This record gives sequence, C-alpha cells and structure tokens, in this order.
Amino acid sequence: MEPHRWRREVTFGSYHAVEVFGNGVRKFQSTDDYEPSRVFQLVGLLGNPLDAREYSKEYLPKHDDRTLSMVKVGGVDLVRVSYPDEANGGVTFKGAAFYFEVNGRLLMTSAQGISYEYSSYVALASKIVPRLIEESAGSRKLLTAVILVEAAPKITDAAFDLPGERSEPGMALNARCDRGPEGELPGVTWSGQGGGPPVNGIVFLSMVDHHGYVRESKLIAGAFLDNARELISIYHKAKFKRPAEIDGSPCETMLIGHIR
Repeated sequence: MEPHRWRREVTFGSYHAVEVFGNGVRKFQSTDDYEPSRVFQLVGLLGNPLDAREYSKEYLPKHDDRTLSMVKVGGVDLVRVSYPDEANGGVTFKGAAFYFEVNGRLLMTSAQGISYEYSSYVALASKIVPRLIEESAGSRKLLTAVILVEAAPKITDAAFDLPGERSEPGMALNARCDRGPEGELPGVTWSGQGGGPPVNGIVFLSMVDHHGYVRESKLIAGAFLDNARELISIYHKAKFKRPAEIDGSPCETMLIGHIR
C-alpha cells in the first residue's frame, strides 16, 4: 500500500507463503523452506525485473562497463542498456542487455541465454505494469505468465502483521543472495552472471536451496541435446559445501550450470 508497508502472498500447488512489512519489521511464513523455481522467477520478474545488481550502487558500486545506445528493432527505435561479454570457465558468454521504449517502458531483457519479453501494459496505482511475461531460450518457450491486474480489496492493519518474530534475511520471497554457494560439482561450471550457451556442451538453469542442494534443473541450450536429460539428472540433489547467503543467513538462489 506504500513503500514501507506491504504484503505479498503466493499459492503454487501445495506451496503457500506470506511476507509482510509493517512497523519497520519484515515477517515471513511458508509451508516449506524451499521456494519453487516458478514462484522464485515470477516474483522477481514482477517485483524487480531489472535485478538490483544492474542499477543499485549497494550491489554494484560502479557501472563503468555499461553501454547506453539507440537501436532499431523491427523498425522501432529502442534504448538499449548493455554489458560487455564475459568469460567464465574458459567460455565467453554474451553480456546482459535491456531494451526500453523511448518513453522508458521495459520491453525485453536478455541474459544467461534467456530472454524475457513484457507486453500488454496497464496502469495500476499510478504505475504501468505488464499483463504478459514470456520467458524464452532461443526459439523455445520456457514460461508464459498471463497476469490479472485488479485493484486491491479493502485492507486492514492486520494484513500487515504476522505472528512470530522478525524473519531471517534469507527467508523471503525471491531473496537476493549477496554471496553464491561454495564448493564444486565435478564437470560443471556455475555462473550467476553472463549468458549464452557454450560452443560445446549444455547449459541448464537450477535452483540451489537453503541447504546447498541442486533442485529443479531446466535445459536452456546445448550442442549435444540427446543425452542432456541424463546428464542434468546426475546433478539433482548434488550438494554444494556451503549454501548461498544474504547477510550471513542461508539463502536460496538460481544458477546457470555449464556441462562440457
């Protein structure tokens, strides 16, 4: 309802979570300490589509490598904010890019071999919000989210409080970890940044839970796809020595894995 007084609630299958912030305290309750990947992605795409690392001085003090340019896509003038290509594990990946209409409306982002398109915008509380988000890896559609936008019902003060104590930083919907998981899995290079498939091998997207276990891996792209499912399945329930963290609290995160 205002910047420092909000509530969000998610139900996805058997998973249910409520997070509130009010009176200077954030609280969180959920049916499981694992946030499913679709919930993790959609909450992030709706609430923070650019990722704080791309614009926040708190996450990244300098953005000297960022390039601002005008481009034409389908004959339409767009503003592009892009980052240079980067090397990871001996492979060079395409840098992230963000495309805006000249009025500032976000149309598309591209990073880590995945693109997100935003469309069908409507006004809500003096802001514009998308009613359609599509996630793709090349020509393959990974996720389509059709969003219902409606005015909030009558809200009472009780909606901004939950029983219990203040929540740990790592227990939140779409928590943004400030340190990645530690440890190595044989044959896999992990990356939290960059994009694009390697010339040889496969690329997959995985969740790493609060205990460091690899979960819900999804194929993005690869040079040899016939045995990709078998290869990826090897790393299900593989465990990092130490999970990702935020302010010293265990944190669930999403990583790109490269098998060559």
